[in-house]
Amino acid sequence: MIHQFLGDFSAFMLYCGMVAVIHVCSGFQWGLRTMTALNNFDRLLRQELVHRVVDPLLRRCRTLLEFNRVMRNGRFSGQHERGMQMIAVDQIIGTVGRGADFDRQFRPRRRNMEHRWMKIQEMFEHDQPLPAVEVYKVDDAYFVSDGHHRVSVARANGAAYIDAHVIEIDVDEPLPACDTP
Repeated sequence: MIHQFLGDFSAFMLYCGMVAVIHVCSGFQWGLRTMTALNNFDRLLRQELVHRVVDPLLRRCRTLLEFNRVMRNGRFSGQHERGMQMIAVDQIIGTVGRGADFDRQFRPRRRNMEHRWMKIQEMFEHDQPLPAVEVYKVDDAYFVSDGHHRVSVARANGAAYIDAHVIEIDVDEPLPACDTP
């Protein structure tokens, strides 16, 4: 009886072109749009795992620069409020305290980030306004202090620019190419 119901249900879903797909996950019902966000998140997790192995072999930097470590090693000479700007997403190469959560390309490193990431992804897909990220600018690079998930979603979707509140930091030494603990 159950087998017959599932067969009929599958045929009905195929007939409807899978428009009404509903996936039940952790007690929540996720619609087709959420499945797209989940697929994107899973794809990034898989890519991050591959790069975790491949990047060291190719001697590529895979970690975000840590703002506090850069500031501790460099000579701070001042800071300036630069206000709201559109900044290039690919110039965001560092973080303030979230280096364990994202790799250098802002791919998430852990499954427990899924819910927040998917929420931002859905907002992005529906052109809903997202708050500007908060960044520090050092030389020509940016360090995210607030908005890591927004940067991750922007990168995953190929966005070239993102709105940011910028504070520029003056240092007397150039940034390191890669962060080594």
